[in-house]
Amino acid sequence: MAEEHDENSAMFSRTGITHEDGKLKSRIDVPLTDALHDVIVVKAAQAGKPKAEYARLLMQEAITSPILLGLPADVRESLCSLANVAGRPANELALQMLGEAIEKAVGMTRIIVRKQVLGQSEDCPGMHG
Repeated sequence: MAEEHDENSAMFSRTGITHEDGKLKSRIDVPLTDALHDVIVVKAAQAGKPKAEYARLLMQEAITSPILLGLPADVRESLCSLANVAGRPANELALQMLGEAIEKAVGMTRIIVRKQVLGQSEDCPGMHG
Protein backbone atom coordinates (compact mmCIF):
# COMPACT_ATOMS: atom_id res chain seq x y z
CA MET A 1 0.00 0.00 0.00
CA ALA A 2 1.33 3.42 -0.91
CA GLU A 3 2.35 5.80 1.81
CA GLU A 4 0.47 9.05 2.14
CA HIS A 5 2.45 12.12 1.10
CA ASP A 6 1.69 15.67 2.04
CA GLU A 7 2.45 18.60 -0.24
CA ASN A 8 5.88 19.09 1.37
CA SER A 9 7.08 15.53 0.87
CA ALA A 10 9.01 14.49 -2.22
CA MET A 11 8.14 11.53 -4.43
CA PHE A 12 11.45 10.10 -5.53
CA SER A 13 11.92 8.39 -8.88
CA ARG A 14 13.27 5.22 -7.28
CA THR A 15 12.83 3.41 -3.99
CA GLY A 16 16.52 3.37 -3.06
CA ILE A 17 16.44 -0.41 -2.75
CA THR A 18 19.17 -2.19 -4.71
CA HIS A 19 17.81 -4.72 -7.18
CA GLU A 20 18.54 -8.37 -6.36
CA ASP A 21 20.55 -8.68 -9.60
CA GLY A 22 22.71 -5.65 -8.74
CA LYS A 23 22.82 -2.17 -10.21
CA LEU A 24 20.46 -1.66 -13.11
CA LYS A 25 22.41 0.25 -15.77
CA SER A 26 20.83 -0.69 -19.11
CA ARG A 27 17.89 1.31 -20.41
CA ILE A 28 15.18 0.96 -23.05
CA ASP A 29 13.46 3.98 -24.55
CA VAL A 30 9.97 2.78 -25.46
CA PRO A 31 7.55 5.11 -27.26
CA LEU A 32 4.05 4.88 -25.72
CA THR A 33 0.67 6.34 -26.43
CA ASP A 34 -0.46 8.94 -23.91
CA ALA A 35 -3.23 6.57 -22.80
CA LEU A 36 -0.85 3.69 -22.09
CA HIS A 37 1.55 6.02 -20.29
CA ASP A 38 -1.30 7.29 -18.10
CA VAL A 39 -2.38 3.73 -17.25
CA ILE A 40 1.16 2.82 -16.21
CA VAL A 41 1.44 5.96 -14.07
CA VAL A 42 -1.87 5.22 -12.31
CA LYS A 43 -1.14 1.53 -11.76
CA ALA A 44 2.35 2.32 -10.48
CA ALA A 45 0.88 4.79 -8.01
CA GLN A 46 -1.70 2.23 -6.91
CA ALA A 47 1.10 -0.29 -6.37
CA GLY A 48 3.13 2.32 -4.46
CA LYS A 49 6.03 2.06 -6.89
CA PRO A 50 7.82 4.53 -9.14
CA LYS A 51 6.74 4.37 -12.79
CA ALA A 52 10.03 2.91 -14.07
CA GLU A 53 10.16 0.25 -11.37
CA TYR A 54 6.55 -0.75 -12.03
CA ALA A 55 7.12 -0.94 -15.81
CA ARG A 56 10.30 -2.99 -15.29
CA LEU A 57 8.44 -5.46 -13.05
CA LEU A 58 5.72 -5.88 -15.67
CA MET A 59 8.27 -6.50 -18.43
CA GLN A 60 10.34 -8.85 -16.28
CA GLU A 61 7.34 -10.96 -15.29
CA ALA A 62 5.99 -11.11 -18.84
CA ILE A 63 9.32 -12.20 -20.29
CA THR A 64 10.71 -14.45 -17.58
CA SER A 65 7.56 -16.30 -16.54
CA PRO A 66 7.07 -19.22 -18.96
CA ILE A 67 3.49 -19.84 -17.87
CA LEU A 68 2.60 -16.30 -18.90
CA LEU A 69 4.16 -16.41 -22.37
CA GLY A 70 1.31 -18.39 -23.96
CA LEU A 71 -1.43 -16.12 -22.63
CA PRO A 72 -3.03 -13.38 -24.71
CA ALA A 73 -1.66 -9.92 -23.87
CA ASP A 74 -4.88 -8.70 -22.22
CA VAL A 75 -5.06 -11.78 -19.97
CA ARG A 76 -1.37 -11.45 -19.11
CA GLU A 77 -1.86 -7.77 -18.22
CA SER A 78 -4.86 -8.57 -16.02
CA LEU A 79 -2.95 -11.35 -14.29
CA CYS A 80 0.02 -9.05 -13.66
CA SER A 81 -2.32 -6.42 -12.21
CA LEU A 82 -3.93 -9.01 -9.92
CA ALA A 83 -0.49 -10.23 -8.86
CA ASN A 84 0.61 -6.69 -8.03
CA VAL A 85 -2.48 -6.16 -5.89
CA ALA A 86 -1.92 -9.51 -4.19
CA GLY A 87 1.79 -8.81 -3.74
CA ARG A 88 2.71 -12.11 -5.39
CA PRO A 89 4.67 -13.06 -8.51
CA ALA A 90 2.38 -13.38 -11.53
CA ASN A 91 3.61 -16.85 -12.48
CA GLU A 92 2.92 -18.12 -8.94
CA LEU A 93 -0.59 -16.67 -9.03
CA ALA A 94 -1.17 -18.13 -12.50
CA LEU A 95 -0.14 -21.60 -11.33
CA GLN A 96 -2.47 -21.37 -8.35
CA MET A 97 -5.37 -20.23 -10.53
CA LEU A 98 -4.62 -22.97 -13.08
CA GLY A 99 -4.56 -25.60 -10.32
CA GLU A 100 -7.91 -24.39 -8.98
CA ALA A 101 -9.41 -24.42 -12.48
CA ILE A 102 -8.19 -27.99 -13.06
CA GLU A 103 -9.67 -29.12 -9.73
CA LYS A 104 -13.03 -27.60 -10.72
CA ALA A 105 -12.86 -29.22 -14.16
CA VAL A 106 -12.13 -32.63 -12.61
CA GLY A 107 -15.10 -32.19 -10.27
CA MET A 108 -17.37 -31.21 -13.15
CA THR A 109 -16.13 -34.20 -15.17
CA ARG A 110 -17.03 -36.56 -12.32
CA ILE A 111 -20.54 -35.14 -12.19
CA ILE A 112 -20.95 -35.48 -15.96
CA VAL A 113 -19.66 -39.07 -15.90
CA ARG A 114 -22.10 -39.97 -13.13
CA LYS A 115 -25.04 -38.43 -14.94
CA GLN A 116 -24.36 -39.39 -18.55
CA VAL A 117 -22.25 -42.54 -18.55
CA LEU A 118 -23.46 -44.23 -15.39
CA GLY A 119 -26.98 -42.85 -15.53
CA GLN A 120 -26.77 -41.81 -11.89
CA SER A 121 -27.35 -38.43 -10.37
CA GLU A 122 -24.81 -36.49 -8.38
CA ASP A 123 -26.57 -37.29 -5.10
CA CYS A 124 -27.13 -41.01 -5.78
CA PRO A 125 -26.92 -43.08 -2.56
CA GLY A 126 -23.84 -45.27 -2.37
CA MET A 127 -22.02 -43.23 -5.03
CA HIS A 128 -18.88 -41.70 -3.51
CA GLY A 129 -16.07 -40.17 -5.40
